[in-house]
Amino acid sequence: MFASAAPMSAGSDSSDLDADGVGAGGSSSSSTSAESSDSASPASVPSDTDEEYECPVDAHAYAHISDRMYAQAGSFGSGERVYAALETLPWAQRGGRLIHFDIVHSEFKTKSRPLRGGVSSYLVGVDVGAGYAFFRSLKGASSIGRAYREICVQQGWHTAAVAAHVVSDGENALVHHLEAAALAMGQSFERFPPYSPNTNFAGSNFVQRIRAAVRGLIYDAARQPGSVIDGSFEPFAYQQAVAMYNITAMAAHPQKHSPHRILHGVDPVFLGVPFGAPLFMHIPHDQRRLRRLRGDVAGATRAEGVVAIGPRSPYSLLPQCLTVRNTRGSTRRSSRT
Repeated sequence: MFASAAPMSAGSDSSDLDADGVGAGGSSSSSTSAESSDSASPASVPSDTDEEYECPVDAHAYAHISDRMYAQAGSFGSGERVYAALETLPWAQRGGRLIHFDIVHSEFKTKSRPLRGGVSSYLVGVDVGAGYAFFRSLKGASSIGRAYREICVQQGWHTAAVAAHVVSDGENALVHHLEAAALAMGQSFERFPPYSPNTNFAGSNFVQRIRAAVRGLIYDAARQPGSVIDGSFEPFAYQQAVAMYNITAMAAHPQKHSPHRILHGVDPVFLGVPFGAPLFMHIPHDQRRLRRLRGDVAGATRAEGVVAIGPRSPYSLLPQCLTVRNTRGSTRRSSRT
């Protein structure tokens, strides 16, 4: 029998219920009405401006369990989904709790055709709660720690209230670099056995999807007449594929938000520049004289023909372009040929 408490309205948030179904403004049988009214907080009052997503009727938010439980596989037993505890949280609270990483080797690298920039492999990660993907090119095993620290600082895991739990199932010779960097930055780390697609999304399903997208980008760009794109541009194709994945709507989200919207709270900006597309890149006024002195084509001082090779960075709206001098550049002004 519950003590007197304010009745729950239709717009109440399911996160106001604990594991026993007792409201945040109510208490158990030994409480008085005065104690119940004092324990009610303004945060428990429903508001028409609170954003609430649709969720299964059997889903509950457990407010009084450890945050680590949401990141543990099989927390509710083998009869539930692998990360059923994480799925009970509202979408806005899932990000930054469980991160899956994997070291991915190149498919296009050969002895006669190395990858651009001396890249040998890639660090690929997925924020399981938000569905957001991370990517960094690697020149060797020694750069794994630096690449992870860059992602950690950009995402703010080292200052977050809830410690991120990092999971990987890669080779021990490579994973120990990732483990050392994660522990040094304040995150917890766990190794999973290899070939476990149900527990490591980054090491199986996601990598297959990204690799298929990379192949399509490279093959479509290479078949254009006069194109210089080949398999050595795989690092740029990876960056383009991951960027497009992060701004694409998720089928599992009730409002079909993208991973970028779920994690950052704002809509992404769509560039619409295909990989390998020919462009004209604007030449700033202060660089035109230097180009004339260098002996560039007469008259081509305001723009030059380039090829789009992906976004400049995950947080930049500028396309990165390949020039005829085999250099990279970007500008705020460009146009299709």
